[in-house]
Amino acid sequence: MSINFKNVLLISGVGIVGFLFLLRLYIMQNSSESDHWSAGRCVYGPFELKINEHDCSRVRLGGGEVLTLGYDLDGSKLIRDGAVEGNKVTIRIRPRGNSLGRSFLNIEGMQPIKSEHGRSVYMVKGEKVVVFQGEDGGQVYVDTVIATYELDRIYRKKYEVLYQFDKSIDDFENVDKAVLELLDKIIVR
Repeated sequence: MSINFKNVLLISGVGIVGFLFLLRLYIMQNSSESDHWSAGRCVYGPFELKINEHDCSRVRLGGGEVLTLGYDLDGSKLIRDGAVEGNKVTIRIRPRGNSLGRSFLNIEGMQPIKSEHGRSVYMVKGEKVVVFQGEDGGQVYVDTVIATYELDRIYRKKYEVLYQFDKSIDDFENVDKAVLELLDKIIVR
């Protein structure tokens, strides 16, 4: 039985490449907690957050400088974003594009079909859209997305904040207040 040297080299090369690929995946997975952690701050692109190193690993920056994080309303704590169910909220923050959130363009020039309890209701493409004034005085746009609500608002005149939560929660004002409290606590810039 003779050993073909070319086959041995080929098999060894494939094995080494596979090993290096798996090593890279392992390093990427285990270094994610500190990739954006520096001098006690969590930094993602234009965003600087006051959160611990573990929570920093739960945040992600997507294309177009969109910061995404999950928040548990019950425990008032950051979680990894994922399924929007129960009291879990997915929050997306991006640098502001205009004076109002992009969703507000849907109702520009329209009159509400009704206003009650501090909420104005509009009809947009056959769907009800609610607008209310947040605790900080900012306007908040509420849209229905299949089984969830999505709220759109401007924060600190710098960021557009979109957050999504389960449709079983209809106390928009308290969810908005909780999200504002979180952002006030964690956003440095």
